[in-house]
Formats: sequence, structure tokens, C-alpha cells
Amino acid sequence: PDEVCRRYQAEGYDFIAIFGGAGGDALFADTIAQAQLVDNALVGGIPGASCCGSSGAPGSLTNGGGLFVNHPVAARSFKAAYIASDGQKWKVKASVEPGDVAFFFGGRRSIFKVPSPAQGIFLTPLPTTPISFPGALFGLPFGAPQVSPVLGNLEGVDQLTMFWQGAVREGGQLLPSSPAHVVIFNRAGLPDCDADGVNDYLALYEGLVPDCNNNLLPDACDIALGTSLDANANGIPDECESPLGSGRE
Repeated sequence: PDEVCRRYQAEGYDFIAIFGGAGGDALFADTIAQAQLVDNALVGGIPGASCCGSSGAPGSLTNGGGLFVNHPVAARSFKAAYIASDGQKWKVKASVEPGDVAFFFGGRRSIFKVPSPAQGIFLTPLPTTPISFPGALFGLPFGAPQVSPVLGNLEGVDQLTMFWQGAVREGGQLLPSSPAHVVIFNRAGLPDCDADGVNDYLALYEGLVPDCNNNLLPDACDIALGTSLDANANGIPDECESPLGSGRE
């Protein structure tokens, strides 16, 4: 600020002026990219401050020369658990409007598109064949804000990552909604250090076994492997108990 500069000059300080940089762009898309926007509020970056120099300019709302398409509809959203068990229900919550028809398109890679022509249903520009699970919202109208498609059984692999793209048909137009991904674990797969027949990560995620030290290993395995002590043999690693309750002297 000018008053700071004047004070420095009056007191004889030798100083260098600081010039503020420009704020960042709210959204950037290069000349070969498209940005499909639904109910978005864009805010440019805050300009950099200055001292005895000029402040920067605020950031632009859009930049890069790409195509920006603003859809004049209310946004819909999908939310889902990021970890799931094969053969079990996968909980998906959706915020939609009455009369919407909702879709969920899935694939083993994040490079896919809907099988019918639609504008903006791309996670990346390159298309490939979509993969679906039975009951995974394909063309089913929402009667309730929560659905639970059943994920298929995994065979020969312990885990698989699936990528999903939500979409809704409103007024005859198919519009993009939330992308999501989920890591599906083979319930009977490895690791299973306590041999309880349930994948350790699923057992911990579902709260079936304790992990008091949060090392992603069941407490029973910590004790069996010797990575944790259990002086009083109560099944709880000593580091998770107070000295009075640990059996130590």
C-alpha cells in the first residue's frame, strides 16, 4: 500500500517493490476440449497483493479457447460408496427432479461414452464399449432418491476398480451428472490374514473386525504376527490401551 511505501521512504529503508500476480482462471479448456456445464458457479482466482507496486488482475471465468456449453437446467447428482463388496448391494444416492430418467454408465477404464449419441457424456474424449451390471440404473425412472444395484461376483481377481458416469434424460435431452468410481473387493479374496473368509479391507470397512491402531490390519493379525504385543491376552494391542489397563508393570 502507498502508506507503507511512504513510511519506508521516510525512515530511509531500502526496499524492493512487490508486484501482485494475476489470479488463476476458474476453468480452463484448451482448443480441442469441451466443457459441459450444468448449474455451475464460476469464480476467478483472487489477484495477488502488492507492496509499493501494482496489484494483479483477477482471474478469468473461462480461458483456453475451448468450447464451453452452459446447459440451462438444474444440476442432478449421484453419490456412492467408494468401496463395495462383490455380490452385494452398492448404495447409490441421487438428487434428481420428478420425471427424470436416470442412467449410470460403467466401465473398467475411465475412457467410455454412452452407447447412444449424447452431448457431453464423456469422462475422456476417447470412446470404448460400456460395461453394465444388471440393475445398475439403465433407463429406470427414479421412484425414490436411493437405489442399490447389485455388483457382479468377481472371479479370479481380488479387487477391481469400476468407473461410472451418471446421466439423466430431461425434456428429451440426455445430460451429464456426477462421475463416480468404486473399488470392488472379492469378498472371499485376499488379503485375509485372520482366515475368517472375508477380505480384510472389507472386514475393516464394514466394521466386522477391530483395527484400533488404524494400520489397515485387523488387531488379531497384529498380535498373531508379533507386530503388536498383548501382555494381558485380551485381544487388544497394548499400544491401544492405557498403561493401567495393558497388563504391564
